[in-house]
Amino acid sequence: MRKDHYSPPAKWTREFRGALKLSDAHFKVYSYLENALESHATGIYFITLSAIAEMVCDERDFVARIMEELESAGLILWDAKADVVYVPCVCGEQFRWSGRAGKDPEKDFRVTDGRRHIQSLPTSYLIELFLSRWPIFKTDEGAYQGAYQAPSQGAYQGATQAPYQAPTTTTFSTSKILDPSQTPPTPDAPKFRPLDDDGIDIDINEEVTP
Repeated sequence: MRKDHYSPPAKWTREFRGALKLSDAHFKVYSYLENALESHATGIYFITLSAIAEMVCDERDFVARIMEELESAGLILWDAKADVVYVPCVCGEQFRWSGRAGKDPEKDFRVTDGRRHIQSLPTSYLIELFLSRWPIFKTDEGAYQGAYQAPSQGAYQGATQAPYQAPTTTTFSTSKILDPSQTPPTPDAPKFRPLDDDGIDIDINEEVTP
């Protein structure tokens, strides 16, 4: 976890996980995406699928499926081609501007850092989506330029492997039309395994011994 990261305690309760119907695998990947060393206070950052899979100790294809289901549930947004992840809840939780007199967000040094961070990211449609929600991070020039290549410094990004290719049956597409003024359609609920009273996955194929 980043040393400056704030995570609401409620997210670590059984009630939070149960309300979202998160399985062990989904909760593990989501927790890492929100708290990873590679992450940023803005909630949008560059991270490879290999790095995620290595840290959560699962295969890349399995982690990719989990991330697609987390995206369908509305917990994350993932640009697989650009290796950019956006966790929408993070920015508001980290900055928590109060709106009190004398507390001008424009003078917050973290805003300057956030703007530099946004400019360092590889080109992704998620950038414009983020800036439409948080225009304070737009640069003085008023337009996101994007990095010419993926970041070459910073946190370890996992072993070198071929870029992840999503299965042909996936519904993920980078040709989404983003309109912040419109309410996005309600996605189909992901099909997670049922949980028992202790919040543990129930294996529906497991034989019960009398």
